[in-house]
Amino acid sequence: MKEPQWLLKTLHSTIQFFLAGTRILPLPELLTDGSIQHQGIWAPTLRYHEGRLYIISPYILFNTWFQQIFVVSTADPFDTDSWTDPIWMDNPTNSIDPDFFMDKGTLYVSMSAGDRIIQSRFNMATGETSEPIRLWSGTGGRNPEGPHIYKKDGWYYLLVSEGGTETNHTVTIARGKDPEGPFEGYENNPVLTNKNTDEYIQCVGHADFFQDFEGNWWGVALACRSGPEWQIYPMGRDSHLYPMTWDEGEWSVLAPVRGRMLGPLPPKNLDVAGEGPWLSDGDEYDFAPGSSIPKNLIHWRIQQNRTERFTVSPEGHANMLRLTPTKNSLDSAVPPELIGDPNAGIHPLTFIARKQSHTIFNFSVDLNFHPGEENEEAGVTLFLTQFQHVDLGYVRLKAPDGRLAMYLRFKHELSGKEGYEGEPLASEPEPALHKVPCAWLGHPVRLQISAVNETHYVFNAASVGSDGKESDKVVLGSVSAWFMSGGSGQFMVGAYATSNGGDNLTPAYVSRWRYEPIAQLISEDEFVPADEHPVPGRA
Repeated sequence: MKEPQWLLKTLHSTIQFFLAGTRILPLPELLTDGSIQHQGIWAPTLRYHEGRLYIISPYILFNTWFQQIFVVSTADPFDTDSWTDPIWMDNPTNSIDPDFFMDKGTLYVSMSAGDRIIQSRFNMATGETSEPIRLWSGTGGRNPEGPHIYKKDGWYYLLVSEGGTETNHTVTIARGKDPEGPFEGYENNPVLTNKNTDEYIQCVGHADFFQDFEGNWWGVALACRSGPEWQIYPMGRDSHLYPMTWDEGEWSVLAPVRGRMLGPLPPKNLDVAGEGPWLSDGDEYDFAPGSSIPKNLIHWRIQQNRTERFTVSPEGHANMLRLTPTKNSLDSAVPPELIGDPNAGIHPLTFIARKQSHTIFNFSVDLNFHPGEENEEAGVTLFLTQFQHVDLGYVRLKAPDGRLAMYLRFKHELSGKEGYEGEPLASEPEPALHKVPCAWLGHPVRLQISAVNETHYVFNAASVGSDGKESDKVVLGSVSAWFMSGGSGQFMVGAYATSNGGDNLTPAYVSRWRYEPIAQLISEDEFVPADEHPVPGRA
């Protein structure tokens, strides 16, 4: 698997996070299986020890849900070739959420085994794994998971999340004098939760602790921007930073997660070395000759031959990104004719996107696309999974007179919106088909997705003249953000191209890629402008 290299620097430049490595790992199923989403890499933990960065992560086997666990490491995360091959760890209990804790030369891997936290010693040199032992079952909440161990002031602290990842999510802590226990829970647990509150930020859990370069303690946790109703949260479970104190010999004290928080951040400093855009700046990409694909743009599946499928400023198309389609549509795992083909995974989606990072935003691209065969399509999408997305496509279809013509098509696949209780909060959007006016042909088409408020997205299209100005804008449809919520994922906005199973693969050309952040909702009734609530980090 090829993970893009990310050095994420906070806006205040003090805390640095290395989120992934950068090399081809021998995980062949990611390349040969086009199965459903939410399988593969889950819940990695990053740790630094004696000059090396380590990542430990489960790798969920396709179609079996079995979790293999591996460790990779590097002494230089900036060197693509320095990451090691995976070292595999036995996981006979099929446990999840492995932690990496090194103490006196021994690696202790704590994991969640359903109703308890267990731990094994793991020898990375030999691959030997000890029999797992039980550490703690938490305070009685279901699904104790996400364990992390810390050593401080002669104590070993075990941090755990309980209650499931929904609105009962909580963070609890225990400590003992040995990394293998016994552990005694804190009498004032939970140390962090927003359950049973009317706070806008809910589902707080899966926490971790770290220190900055000044010695200040901080925590990070996953949470949903949903309110207690837990119905609308298109940004899924995203990461929230909070301050904490941890006095010598004492239990940690965590500030509750809120939309507005105070902590010992250093002065704002944007003069920090590194490549890639600041995540708070939005996107203004024109794909200039000689440039690379921006580092914050991502794909849904592993991309073999990425530069062939996504090509910046190809000959004759300066300042454009060429999308070379495959037969796969956004709906499909693999085309029906390729099911069972061991090479099915080499036909991934031609789809490139960025995450939704703001409550209110505008996203648009200019599209040059002149297909010759029926059902060839390119467009923009609001995408969570292949079972939960809404698309605005520019597609060649048969007109009522039997001739092929270009259409704007607003459609959706929302079968992944399931598991909710009671009646749906909104009606499914009406599909729409709009024949492209003759005056538009031969010109770029601007396709736009706008989050106009915290509850709705609007999809529209316009012709673009030689002066870059829009004309004849058409609104194709809208969708409730309720359909864009669910599970733990985060919605993306991006561009795609597909032959929808056909053999003709006409490339599409994307230019003027724009993501304009407008505002962020930080409580049930408080918006702040995007530039006053920046998304920390740099790709």
